[in-house]
Amino acid sequence: PPLPPIPPEPPEPPDIYNFLEQLPDNLKWAVYRCTVPNQGLTIAQAIMANQAVAVSDASLKAKFGTSALVIEGPTDLHRVLGVNIVPGPIKEGDSYRCELAGLIGIVILIQGICLAHKVRHGSVTIACDNIATLYVFAPDFVPEPSHENFDMVTCLWNLIKQSPVPWQAEHVSGHQVGKKNRQLLTR
Repeated sequence: PPLPPIPPEPPEPPDIYNFLEQLPDNLKWAVYRCTVPNQGLTIAQAIMANQAVAVSDASLKAKFGTSALVIEGPTDLHRVLGVNIVPGPIKEGDSYRCELAGLIGIVILIQGICLAHKVRHGSVTIACDNIATLYVFAPDFVPEPSHENFDMVTCLWNLIKQSPVPWQAEHVSGHQVGKKNRQLLTR
């Protein structure tokens, strides 16, 4: 009797880390380290339900900048965490560049999660304590070539334009130690 046909290879499961490894060299800094539990499936579901929230914050000391980010759904279950080191040069006091770095990391991770889980609808609320960085998410925003952080602004702007889902930007006050917790307005 003839041999049974060989079954087709099962499709590869989504792999967000493979997506990150395939980033162009000039973007790998943006997600220097991260943890993406369950390959971002929980976040993908939150995006499609319009319940995904992403927050970043940055730090600058002695011309060395870093940023950290968190992405989660309606709870902190399977939240995504990431950090990066801001590419320079960084002027002393230029926290704007550092805040942009955190937002770039968020948008890249969301793109990878959307790609891995075939997300084509939904939205993400993104929050930051530097209101000027959030203007990049405005539909009519256009980068200004004379801006000293034009490279970072343009990078973020292009990533937003390529995003498979829309973004809702929200400013949050920084340094909330000792203040009452509050929910994001869009949550």
